[in-house]
Amino acid sequence: MRVIALSDGYVPRVLHYIRYDKQPGWKNVDGKLAREAVLMGKVIDSDGQPLADVAVSFRDLAIGSDEAYETSRSEEFKSNSDGTFVVTTIRGGYDH
Repeated sequence: MRVIALSDGYVPRVLHYIRYDKQPGWKNVDGKLAREAVLMGKVIDSDGQPLADVAVSFRDLAIGSDEAYETSRSEEFKSNSDGTFVVTTIRGGYDH
């Protein structure tokens, strides 16, 4: 079972994995959430021409920290007809 921290405006984070063995008990789990950041880009070929419908994906990004930030989701985005893409759900800096 995964323990996931969620809050509006922040990227969900897997904080801990727990093995459920039907025994009562408490486990303290600490962690920080990162605000969502916007990433924009353009997919081009070797001649600089835009490429449409190219899959762009991000998972478990680390920005400015050696600490792992495992997200609870893996999303894939597609470049549009002019090769551009906008991702609004990637991890920015720590804030919460």
